[in-house]
Amino acid sequence: LYYAHLDEQRVRPGQHVAAGDILGLVGNTGNARHTPAHLHFGIYTAGGAVDPFPFIDKTEHAAAALPKRPLPTTLQLKSARHTATGASLPARSVLPALALTADGYLAELPGGALELLPFAAVQPA
Repeated sequence: LYYAHLDEQRVRPGQHVAAGDILGLVGNTGNARHTPAHLHFGIYTAGGAVDPFPFIDKTEHAAAALPKRPLPTTLQLKSARHTATGASLPARSVLPALALTADGYLAELPGGALELLPFAAVQPA
């Protein structure tokens, strides 16, 4: 670990800390004597600096489970629909299916815009 311009350390090696605890006071030590107080935090390995964020935020975010259904090549609207872009699509419009999500199908609209269509709004064409 590397803290540049740390003016005062307020914790001991091995001490457990929690979010919000004061670890030290920032300053303008070393070659930063003529700059406003600031702090650099870094983690270094033999290969050089590494991104410190994964060491700080250990939260794991699981992806939403995908439904067990096939991705058809094309979809047909069951009823007329207004899109997020304000366009109106008539019932039985056929659209290319691009992806399957936890909430529905991602389809390409006429003109190239993408729209998430709920499963209940479409059927395989």
